[in-house]
Amino acid sequence: MLVHVLAILAGTVQVLGFIVYFKNVRASQTQPNTSAWLLWVLIGTVNAASYYSMPQVDWVKACVAIVNALCCVSFATYALAKGKFSRLSAFEWTATLIGIAAIACWYATNNAQVGNTTLQGAYLLSFAPLYASLWRSPQRERPLSWLLWTTSHLIGVCVVIIAWNGHLLDLLYSGMQVPLDLGVILLARRKKA
Repeated sequence: MLVHVLAILAGTVQVLGFIVYFKNVRASQTQPNTSAWLLWVLIGTVNAASYYSMPQVDWVKACVAIVNALCCVSFATYALAKGKFSRLSAFEWTATLIGIAAIACWYATNNAQVGNTTLQGAYLLSFAPLYASLWRSPQRERPLSWLLWTTSHLIGVCVVIIAWNGHLLDLLYSGMQVPLDLGVILLARRKKA
């Protein structure tokens, strides 16, 4: 019972983060990184789909990934329609193409576990363009939505631990997202010298 409540809480906090982010973008207080969001839509959708391909789907553990993918697609559709994205730099194109190659790896192996692991590597890479843009301009992101997403992923880690079945791979998605999201918070709060 507790694990279900925590999964719902994690999904709710994830949605709240997107609501805050959406409002910040609408108010021009946040400038979304095109490459990162493009990759998050692609990787997030495939990552959520990979849970369906696992031998036994655990909806409680998949909740955050599925909610995240749906929200990423919704936000990116809005940002694209409203012209909130900018052109990709050469570095961002490279990161995007490597992320797409990771997705192709999952399809090539037809193995959900290999694919899910590869996708987490692509997630890691997807933050590089965002970190680079924040290093140049910390004001491009506001930290509150990232704090909510970090909290959601921390709750996701708790869900996996409470519902532990011995699969370390279950910890990979939320466990990796926590430090990645914290990195955005730290960079966004950094004062440019």
